[in-house]
Amino acid sequence: MRIILITAALLFTNVPAHSLTPTDVTAKSIFSTIVEKAKARSTEFEFEQSTQMMGMNITGAGKGVYHLPRSRTDLTFNTPVGEIEVRTISDGKILWQIEKTPVSNKAIRYNVAEPLDGVQTPVDPFMAFAGVNTQEFLDAVQERFDAEVQGIDNSSQPPTYLLVMKSRDGGAAPTLHFRIGVDDAFPREMRILSPGGEPITEMKVTRLAFNQPVDNSLFDYTPPADVQVVDASDLMQRRAESPSGSSDLEGKPAPEFTLTDLKGRQVVLSSLKGKHVLIDFWATWCPPCKKALPHVQKLSGVTKGLVVLTVNAEPASVAQPFLEKYEYTFTTLVDTDRSVSASYGVTAIPTTFIIAPDGTVAKRMIGYHTAEQIKTALASAGLKI
Repeated sequence: MRIILITAALLFTNVPAHSLTPTDVTAKSIFSTIVEKAKARSTEFEFEQSTQMMGMNITGAGKGVYHLPRSRTDLTFNTPVGEIEVRTISDGKILWQIEKTPVSNKAIRYNVAEPLDGVQTPVDPFMAFAGVNTQEFLDAVQERFDAEVQGIDNSSQPPTYLLVMKSRDGGAAPTLHFRIGVDDAFPREMRILSPGGEPITEMKVTRLAFNQPVDNSLFDYTPPADVQVVDASDLMQRRAESPSGSSDLEGKPAPEFTLTDLKGRQVVLSSLKGKHVLIDFWATWCPPCKKALPHVQKLSGVTKGLVVLTVNAEPASVAQPFLEKYEYTFTTLVDTDRSVSASYGVTAIPTTFIIAPDGTVAKRMIGYHTAEQIKTALASAGLKI
Protein backbone atom coordinates (compact mmCIF):
# COMPACT_ATOMS: atom_id res chain seq x y z
CA MET A 1 0.00 0.00 0.00
CA ARG A 2 1.34 3.41 -0.94
CA ILE A 3 0.81 6.16 1.58
CA ILE A 4 0.90 9.60 0.01
CA LEU A 5 3.53 12.16 0.76
CA ILE A 6 1.92 14.18 3.36
CA THR A 7 2.38 17.55 9.87
CA ALA A 8 0.88 20.56 10.97
CA ALA A 9 -1.01 19.80 14.16
CA LEU A 10 -3.58 22.47 13.35
CA LEU A 11 -4.91 20.51 10.40
CA PHE A 12 -6.62 17.87 12.50
CA THR A 13 -8.63 18.63 15.61
CA ASN A 14 -8.87 15.98 18.30
CA VAL A 15 -12.32 15.60 19.81
CA PRO A 16 -12.75 14.34 23.40
CA ALA A 17 -14.63 11.06 23.49
CA HIS A 18 -17.29 12.51 25.79
CA SER A 19 -18.30 15.06 23.11
CA LEU A 20 -19.09 12.37 20.54
CA THR A 21 -22.60 11.14 19.90
CA PRO A 22 -22.76 7.32 20.04
CA THR A 23 -23.84 5.60 16.82
CA ASP A 24 -24.78 2.10 15.75
CA VAL A 25 -23.41 2.72 12.25
CA THR A 26 -20.56 0.32 11.48
CA ALA A 27 -17.40 0.87 9.48
CA LYS A 28 -18.63 -1.71 6.97
CA SER A 29 -21.82 0.29 6.47
CA ILE A 30 -19.86 3.50 5.91
CA PHE A 31 -17.63 1.79 3.37
CA SER A 32 -20.68 0.52 1.46
CA THR A 33 -22.22 3.99 1.48
CA ILE A 34 -18.99 5.50 0.15
CA VAL A 35 -18.95 3.02 -2.73
CA GLU A 36 -22.60 3.61 -3.68
CA LYS A 37 -22.58 7.42 -3.42
CA ALA A 38 -19.28 7.75 -5.27
CA LYS A 39 -20.70 5.87 -8.26
CA ALA A 40 -23.59 8.31 -8.64
CA ARG A 41 -21.84 11.70 -8.43
CA SER A 42 -18.95 13.80 -9.57
CA THR A 43 -16.85 15.52 -6.91
CA GLU A 44 -14.56 18.54 -6.89
CA PHE A 45 -12.54 19.48 -3.83
CA GLU A 46 -9.56 21.45 -2.59
CA PHE A 47 -7.33 20.45 0.30
CA GLU A 48 -4.31 21.24 2.46
CA GLN A 49 -1.76 18.59 3.25
CA SER A 50 1.44 18.10 5.23
CA THR A 51 3.91 15.27 5.70
CA GLN A 52 7.14 14.19 7.32
CA MET A 53 9.57 13.32 4.53
CA MET A 54 13.30 12.65 4.73
CA GLY A 55 13.51 14.23 8.19
CA MET A 56 11.60 17.43 7.41
CA ASN A 57 8.02 18.65 7.54
CA ILE A 58 6.67 19.82 4.19
CA THR A 59 3.30 21.40 3.46
CA GLY A 60 1.25 21.76 0.35
CA ALA A 61 -2.14 22.37 -1.19
CA GLY A 62 -4.04 20.80 -4.02
CA LYS A 63 -7.30 19.97 -5.73
CA GLY A 64 -9.08 16.89 -6.94
CA VAL A 65 -11.79 15.86 -9.41
CA TYR A 66 -13.45 12.45 -9.14
CA HIS A 67 -15.97 11.27 -11.75
CA LEU A 68 -15.67 7.52 -11.34
CA PRO A 69 -14.11 5.47 -12.66
CA ARG A 70 -12.02 8.49 -13.67
CA SER A 71 -10.09 10.52 -11.13
CA ARG A 72 -7.46 13.22 -10.82
CA THR A 73 -5.59 14.82 -7.92
CA ASP A 74 -3.01 17.62 -8.23
CA LEU A 75 -0.81 18.54 -5.25
CA THR A 76 2.11 20.97 -4.89
CA PHE A 77 4.50 20.76 -1.92
CA ASN A 78 6.81 23.57 -0.85
CA THR A 79 10.25 22.28 0.22
CA PRO A 80 13.66 23.82 1.00
CA VAL A 81 14.92 22.70 -2.43
CA GLY A 82 11.94 23.90 -4.47
CA GLU A 83 8.45 22.77 -5.36
CA ILE A 84 7.46 19.13 -5.67
CA GLU A 85 4.41 18.41 -7.82
CA VAL A 86 2.53 15.16 -7.25
CA ARG A 87 -0.37 14.14 -9.49
CA THR A 88 -2.54 11.07 -9.98
CA ILE A 89 -4.50 10.86 -13.23
CA SER A 90 -6.73 7.95 -14.21
CA ASP A 91 -9.08 7.36 -17.12
CA GLY A 92 -10.44 4.30 -15.33
CA LYS A 93 -8.10 1.89 -17.08
CA ILE A 94 -4.61 3.36 -16.60
CA LEU A 95 -3.61 5.31 -13.50
CA TRP A 96 -0.53 7.54 -13.61
CA GLN A 97 1.43 8.67 -10.56
CA ILE A 98 3.47 11.67 -11.66
CA GLU A 99 6.15 13.32 -9.53
CA LYS A 100 8.04 16.41 -10.66
CA THR A 101 10.91 17.70 -8.52
CA PRO A 102 13.70 20.23 -9.17
CA VAL A 103 15.93 17.34 -10.27
CA SER A 104 13.63 14.72 -11.82
CA ASN A 105 10.34 14.18 -13.65
CA LYS A 106 8.91 10.67 -13.32
CA ALA A 107 5.61 8.92 -14.06
CA ILE A 108 4.60 5.45 -12.82
CA ARG A 109 1.98 3.68 -14.92
CA TYR A 110 -0.53 1.28 -13.32
CA ASN A 111 -3.02 -0.93 -15.12
CA VAL A 112 -5.88 -0.59 -12.62
CA ALA A 113 -7.77 -3.37 -14.38
CA GLU A 114 -5.06 -5.80 -13.26
CA PRO A 115 -4.45 -5.42 -9.49
CA LEU A 116 -0.94 -6.27 -8.29
CA ASP A 117 -2.17 -8.99 -5.91
CA GLY A 118 -2.09 -6.72 -2.90
CA VAL A 119 1.64 -5.96 -3.23
CA GLN A 120 0.85 -2.33 -3.81
CA THR A 121 -2.17 -0.27 -4.74
CA PRO A 122 -1.83 3.02 -6.61
CA VAL A 123 -4.72 4.38 -4.53
CA ASP A 124 -3.80 6.10 -1.27
CA PRO A 125 -6.10 6.01 1.81
CA PHE A 126 -7.75 9.37 1.17
CA MET A 127 -8.54 8.52 -2.45
CA ALA A 128 -10.04 5.21 -1.31
CA PHE A 129 -12.19 6.83 1.37
CA ALA A 130 -13.37 9.36 -1.23
CA GLY A 131 -14.64 6.52 -3.44
CA VAL A 132 -11.74 5.65 -5.78
CA ASN A 133 -11.29 1.85 -5.89
CA THR A 134 -12.67 1.77 -2.33
CA GLN A 135 -13.57 -1.91 -2.27
CA GLU A 136 -10.26 -2.98 -3.81
CA PHE A 137 -8.36 -0.90 -1.28
CA LEU A 138 -10.29 -2.33 1.65
CA ASP A 139 -9.79 -5.87 0.39
CA ALA A 140 -6.04 -5.22 0.35
CA VAL A 141 -5.84 -3.93 3.93
CA GLN A 142 -8.63 -5.71 5.82
CA GLU A 143 -6.34 -8.53 6.89
CA ARG A 144 -4.04 -6.06 8.68
CA PHE A 145 -6.43 -3.44 10.08
CA ASP A 146 -9.54 -3.26 12.26
CA ALA A 147 -11.90 -0.35 11.65
CA GLU A 148 -14.00 1.24 14.41
CA VAL A 149 -16.53 4.09 14.30
CA GLN A 150 -15.94 6.00 17.52
CA GLY A 151 -19.01 8.21 17.20
CA ILE A 152 -20.42 11.32 15.51
CA ASP A 153 -18.98 14.78 15.99
CA ASN A 154 -21.97 17.11 15.66
CA SER A 155 -19.83 20.16 16.39
CA SER A 156 -18.15 19.90 13.00
CA GLN A 157 -19.82 21.36 9.93
CA PRO A 158 -21.11 19.18 8.48
CA PRO A 159 -21.34 16.47 11.20
CA THR A 160 -18.76 13.71 10.70
CA TYR A 161 -18.17 10.15 11.75
CA LEU A 162 -14.86 9.59 13.51
CA LEU A 163 -13.36 6.43 12.05
CA VAL A 164 -10.14 4.79 13.26
CA MET A 165 -8.28 1.94 11.54
CA LYS A 166 -5.76 0.19 13.77
CA SER A 167 -3.18 -2.43 12.90
CA ARG A 168 -3.74 -5.98 14.13
CA ASP A 169 -0.03 -6.82 14.29
CA GLY A 170 0.84 -5.16 17.58
CA GLY A 171 1.54 -1.65 16.36
CA ALA A 172 4.00 -2.35 13.56
CA ALA A 173 1.90 -0.36 11.07
CA PRO A 174 0.47 3.17 11.05
CA THR A 175 -2.93 4.05 12.50
CA LEU A 176 -5.39 5.82 10.20
CA HIS A 177 -7.87 8.42 11.49
CA PHE A 178 -10.68 9.77 9.30
CA ARG A 179 -13.58 12.19 9.52
CA ILE A 180 -16.33 11.06 7.11
CA GLY A 181 -19.38 13.23 6.33
CA VAL A 182 -22.50 11.73 7.92
CA ASP A 183 -24.80 12.84 5.09
CA ASP A 184 -22.54 12.65 2.05
CA ALA A 185 -20.00 9.91 3.02
CA PHE A 186 -17.07 12.03 1.79
CA PRO A 187 -13.91 12.37 3.90
CA ARG A 188 -13.20 15.80 5.40
CA GLU A 189 -9.93 14.99 7.20
CA MET A 190 -7.31 12.24 7.29
CA ARG A 191 -4.54 11.66 9.77
CA ILE A 192 -1.87 8.94 9.65
CA LEU A 193 0.08 8.22 12.84
CA SER A 194 3.27 6.20 13.22
CA PRO A 195 3.32 3.10 15.47
CA GLY A 196 4.70 5.41 18.17
CA GLY A 197 1.82 7.86 17.78
CA GLU A 198 3.70 10.62 15.93
CA PRO A 199 1.86 12.31 13.03
CA ILE A 200 3.13 11.26 9.61
CA THR A 201 0.46 12.68 7.33
CA GLU A 202 -2.40 15.11 7.70
CA MET A 203 -4.92 16.27 5.14
CA LYS A 204 -7.94 18.57 5.36
CA VAL A 205 -10.58 19.35 2.73
CA THR A 206 -11.08 23.12 2.43
CA ARG A 207 -13.69 23.21 -0.35
CA LEU A 208 -16.12 20.58 -1.62
CA ALA A 209 -18.72 20.57 -4.41
CA PHE A 210 -20.76 17.74 -5.89
CA ASN A 211 -22.14 17.24 -9.40
CA GLN A 212 -20.41 20.15 -11.08
CA PRO A 213 -19.75 20.05 -14.85
CA VAL A 214 -16.65 17.91 -15.52
CA ASP A 215 -14.05 18.52 -18.22
CA ASN A 216 -13.30 15.01 -19.49
CA SER A 217 -9.89 16.09 -20.82
CA LEU A 218 -8.68 16.33 -17.20
CA PHE A 219 -8.43 12.55 -17.12
CA ASP A 220 -6.27 12.20 -20.23
CA TYR A 221 -2.49 12.00 -19.86
CA THR A 222 0.31 11.41 -22.34
CA PRO A 223 3.83 11.55 -20.83
CA PRO A 224 5.97 14.30 -22.38
CA ALA A 225 9.33 13.34 -23.84
CA ASP A 226 11.25 14.59 -20.79
CA VAL A 227 9.33 12.38 -18.34
CA GLN A 228 10.86 9.09 -17.16
CA VAL A 229 8.12 6.44 -17.50
CA VAL A 230 8.19 3.42 -15.18
CA ASP A 231 5.77 0.52 -15.42
CA ALA A 232 4.42 -0.44 -12.00
CA SER A 233 4.71 -4.17 -12.62
CA ASP A 234 8.41 -3.76 -13.45
CA LEU A 235 8.90 -1.61 -10.37
CA MET A 236 7.28 -4.21 -8.13
CA GLN A 237 9.43 -6.95 -9.65
CA ARG A 238 12.64 -4.99 -9.01
CA ARG A 239 11.61 -4.31 -5.42
CA ALA A 240 10.75 -7.97 -4.86
CA GLU A 241 14.19 -8.99 -6.12
CA SER A 242 15.99 -6.31 -4.09
CA PRO A 243 17.72 -7.37 -0.86
CA SER A 244 16.15 -4.30 0.72
CA GLY A 245 12.73 -5.91 0.62
CA SER A 246 13.06 -5.95 4.41
CA SER A 247 13.42 -2.69 6.33
CA ASP A 248 16.36 -4.27 8.16
CA LEU A 249 19.35 -4.65 5.86
CA GLU A 250 21.87 -5.61 8.52
CA GLY A 251 23.61 -8.88 7.72
CA LYS A 252 22.38 -8.83 4.11
CA PRO A 253 24.20 -7.90 0.89
CA ALA A 254 24.30 -4.14 0.43
CA PRO A 255 22.14 -3.06 -2.54
CA GLU A 256 24.40 -2.47 -5.52
CA PHE A 257 24.57 0.97 -7.11
CA THR A 258 26.49 3.04 -9.61
CA LEU A 259 26.41 6.77 -8.97
CA THR A 260 28.35 9.78 -10.20
CA ASP A 261 30.05 12.16 -7.78
CA LEU A 262 30.00 15.94 -8.01
CA LYS A 263 33.18 15.84 -10.09
CA GLY A 264 31.65 13.53 -12.69
CA ARG A 265 33.40 10.33 -11.59
CA GLN A 266 31.45 7.08 -11.39
CA VAL A 267 31.51 5.01 -8.21
CA VAL A 268 30.41 1.36 -8.28
CA LEU A 269 29.80 -0.04 -4.82
CA SER A 270 30.81 -3.61 -5.68
CA SER A 271 34.24 -2.37 -6.81
CA LEU A 272 34.96 -1.49 -3.16
CA LYS A 273 34.72 -5.05 -1.83
CA GLY A 274 37.62 -5.88 0.44
CA LYS A 275 37.32 -2.54 2.24
CA HIS A 276 34.99 -1.13 4.86
CA VAL A 277 32.62 1.46 3.37
CA LEU A 278 30.74 4.15 5.28
CA ILE A 279 27.74 5.56 3.36
CA ASP A 280 26.03 8.64 4.78
CA PHE A 281 22.73 9.98 3.34
CA TRP A 282 22.34 13.72 3.97
CA ALA A 283 20.98 17.08 2.72
CA THR A 284 22.04 20.71 3.08
CA TRP A 285 18.74 21.70 4.75
CA CYS A 286 18.93 18.98 7.44
CA PRO A 287 20.18 20.29 10.86
CA PRO A 288 21.17 16.83 12.23
CA CYS A 289 23.10 16.21 9.00
CA LYS A 290 25.02 19.46 9.41
CA LYS A 291 25.92 18.40 12.94
CA ALA A 292 27.09 14.96 11.80
CA LEU A 293 29.08 15.85 8.68
CA PRO A 294 32.17 17.06 10.59
CA HIS A 295 32.48 13.54 12.03
CA VAL A 296 32.23 12.10 8.52
CA GLN A 297 34.91 14.51 7.32
CA LYS A 298 37.35 13.47 10.06
CA LEU A 299 37.04 9.83 8.99
CA SER A 300 37.39 10.53 5.27
CA GLY A 301 40.77 9.88 3.68
CA VAL A 302 42.63 9.28 6.95
CA THR A 303 41.26 5.98 8.18
CA LYS A 304 43.16 3.03 6.68
CA GLY A 305 40.89 0.46 5.05
CA LEU A 306 37.83 2.76 5.09
CA VAL A 307 36.11 4.37 2.12
CA VAL A 308 33.75 7.22 2.99
CA LEU A 309 30.88 8.00 0.61
CA THR A 310 28.03 10.43 1.13
CA VAL A 311 24.81 10.50 -0.87
CA ASN A 312 22.87 13.67 -1.65
CA ALA A 313 19.71 14.07 -3.76
CA GLU A 314 19.87 17.84 -4.23
CA PRO A 315 21.00 19.69 -7.39
CA ALA A 316 24.78 20.12 -7.67
CA SER A 317 24.18 23.88 -7.60
CA VAL A 318 22.93 23.45 -4.03
CA ALA A 319 25.27 20.75 -2.69
CA GLN A 320 28.56 21.98 -4.16
CA PRO A 321 28.56 25.51 -2.61
CA PHE A 322 27.62 23.99 0.76
CA LEU A 323 30.56 21.57 0.66
CA GLU A 324 32.96 24.30 -0.41
CA LYS A 325 31.76 26.64 2.34
CA TYR A 326 32.62 24.11 5.04
CA GLU A 327 35.68 22.74 3.22
CA TYR A 328 34.36 19.19 3.12
CA THR A 329 36.41 16.90 0.89
CA PHE A 330 34.63 13.57 1.25
CA THR A 331 33.13 12.01 -1.89
CA THR A 332 29.54 13.12 -2.48
CA LEU A 333 27.44 10.99 -4.83
CA VAL A 334 24.41 12.43 -6.61
CA ASP A 335 21.18 10.44 -6.19
CA THR A 336 18.92 12.72 -8.23
CA ASP A 337 15.95 10.34 -8.52
CA ARG A 338 16.43 8.99 -4.96
CA SER A 339 16.57 5.46 -6.36
CA VAL A 340 19.55 4.52 -4.16
CA SER A 341 17.90 6.10 -1.13
CA ALA A 342 14.85 3.96 -1.88
CA SER A 343 16.85 0.76 -2.34
CA TYR A 344 18.43 1.34 1.07
CA GLY A 345 15.05 2.10 2.66
CA VAL A 346 16.10 5.62 3.70
CA THR A 347 13.07 7.48 5.11
CA ALA A 348 14.90 9.87 7.45
CA ILE A 349 18.24 11.63 7.37
CA PRO A 350 20.95 11.41 8.29
CA THR A 351 21.08 7.66 7.84
CA THR A 352 24.49 5.99 7.88
CA PHE A 353 25.39 2.50 6.67
CA ILE A 354 28.60 0.60 7.37
CA ILE A 355 29.39 -2.00 4.72
CA ALA A 356 31.73 -4.85 5.66
CA PRO A 357 34.56 -5.98 3.35
CA ASP A 358 32.44 -8.93 2.18
CA GLY A 359 29.79 -6.51 0.86
CA THR A 360 27.17 -7.05 3.56
CA VAL A 361 25.57 -4.34 5.66
CA ALA A 362 27.24 -4.45 9.06
CA LYS A 363 25.34 -1.56 10.63
CA ARG A 364 22.51 0.87 9.89
CA MET A 365 22.41 4.04 11.99
CA ILE A 366 19.42 6.37 11.75
CA GLY A 367 19.71 9.98 12.91
CA TYR A 368 22.60 11.91 14.42
CA HIS A 369 25.39 9.93 16.08
CA THR A 370 28.48 11.21 17.84
CA ALA A 371 31.98 10.60 16.49
CA GLU A 372 32.56 8.00 19.19
CA GLN A 373 29.35 6.16 18.33
CA ILE A 374 30.38 5.99 14.67
CA LYS A 375 33.88 4.76 15.58
CA THR A 376 32.39 2.13 17.88
CA ALA A 377 30.15 0.90 15.07
CA LEU A 378 33.11 0.72 12.69
CA ALA A 379 35.14 -1.19 15.27
CA SER A 380 32.29 -3.65 15.79
CA ALA A 381 32.35 -4.22 12.01
CA GLY A 382 36.00 -5.24 12.29
CA LEU A 383 37.78 -2.01 11.34
CA LYS A 384 40.78 -1.11 13.43
CA ILE A 385 40.79 2.60 14.22
